[in-house]
Amino acid sequence: MILILYTEIYKSSHNSILDTYLQSLPLEMQQKAKAYIRWQDQQASILGKLLVKNGFEIFNSIKDPLMHIEQNSYGRPFVKGELDFNISHSGKYVICVFSDMHKVGIDIEEMKPIDYLDFKSQMCDEEWNRLLLSNNKMDEFYKYWTSKEAVIKAIGKGLSIPLKSFIINNNETSMEQDFWFLTPLKIDKTYRCHLALNKKISKEKMIIVRKDFPQL
Repeated sequence: MILILYTEIYKSSHNSILDTYLQSLPLEMQQKAKAYIRWQDQQASILGKLLVKNGFEIFNSIKDPLMHIEQNSYGRPFVKGELDFNISHSGKYVICVFSDMHKVGIDIEEMKPIDYLDFKSQMCDEEWNRLLLSNNKMDEFYKYWTSKEAVIKAIGKGLSIPLKSFIINNNETSMEQDFWFLTPLKIDKTYRCHLALNKKISKEKMIIVRKDFPQL
């Protein structure tokens, strides 16, 4: 099963989120959340951990998964011998994907105006030409970016893999001796989001749930 949970951050509820949930996290995660300067990053950090905990509960998996999270040498979180999961956040959304059978990666980005030339060096010629010929360059760029990010996050090596070292065609690519399949997810019309899996499955087998956390 592929489970996708997402939630929103709100400035008006920030203090309540801190009061209600911060102390429920392991001490190291509390300290990391409080170290962020921006309230958005603090809240996204806390809610991301709550999504992870909730996802493991839905799968009836290991108890207290936050106590068992490790990181590989590239900083990708995992729980040994359990579900694969991946988190992303941008703007007002935090999203997390879980699977008990597949390697997963997810990326969400709020679509904002940018200078595309700043990213030309990270794009293959074919990708750059697609962008130039697109009638909606902003959407095309964020489609490219979230697709690539989802794949390298699923592999677990982050930006140590150059984005131009592989190309995605028809939502498929090959990397690290494996095939990867991309699925666009519609969370919000002003955001782009892609899911990467190492097996092709239908969207009907994906469960997407918005999660709201009660506050004091």
